[in-house]
Amino acid sequence: YVLNDEINQHFKKFFDFFDNNIMPHNRKEEKILFPILNEALLNSNEHGTVETPVTAVDIMEDDHIKFIQLGALTFNLLGLAPRYRDEQARIFTYDVAYHNAKELIELLKLHIFREDNILLPLAKKYLSAKQLSAIEKALTK
Repeated sequence: YVLNDEINQHFKKFFDFFDNNIMPHNRKEEKILFPILNEALLNSNEHGTVETPVTAVDIMEDDHIKFIQLGALTFNLLGLAPRYRDEQARIFTYDVAYHNAKELIELLKLHIFREDNILLPLAKKYLSAKQLSAIEKALTK
């Protein structure tokens, strides 16, 4: 594993995008869409049958937490690895960072798929046109 200026620029671009686009998008969803949709799903019995009902919103919120965890872990490992004098420790740390970054990217792709194919169709099914319009306005602010 080698970190050079070109690779660092790609990491910077990714983490800038992550911080400036993905995280604000997630916060908007959590604040605006998720509470309304979760209530509608619970009221429509569109949830798991365990003791504490789990909805699609709960799964999406879990993804958001995993994004933060994997992003922070990857970022910190990439900063830690070059500080090791021991080459094996450095390579191991880069390897862990690499695999965490791959997991983050795959989770982001899966999350987008879930949004497009599960969450948004559920919102269209269980929310009124008025609710959807209000959510859309709030999300675009």
